[in-house]
Amino acid sequence: MLPAQVGYSPEVRMPFALRYRVGLAVTIALITYFAWAVLLAVPSAAFGLAAAFGNRASRAVVESSISGYAAGWTWALVLFGVALIVVLIARARFTTAAATAWFLSLAVLVALSSITYGFTWLAIPTLVCAFLIAVYSGIAARAA
Repeated sequence: MLPAQVGYSPEVRMPFALRYRVGLAVTIALITYFAWAVLLAVPSAAFGLAAAFGNRASRAVVESSISGYAAGWTWALVLFGVALIVVLIARARFTTAAATAWFLSLAVLVALSSITYGFTWLAIPTLVCAFLIAVYSGIAARAA
């Protein structure tokens, strides 16, 4: 008779239940939305309003090509976020790659936002949370 294993060992895989995957997917969606709002939507609206009231420097920022590129990159961030959520829910084996792509697309958005609108301190906790979620997604996927 084999002894019952208690606790974690490398031979016993931990369950990665659906409720954890759904919770992780909701967290990823919230971080993606928060990053978009803080890094792009609010600064774009502020610079747009300033440009509408005649501020020439704000108008130059709003009409710059890097501003358009940052707005376009938002779609890449959303695409990678949705891909990561689908991979998590479907339990596909590409979770680590999808989590890395999502985190890197968020890091590129932080860089573009900092170049275009200036650095915001909310970018640091956003990136730290995204990094931790990406690492947890990869570890949890390997344990499943």
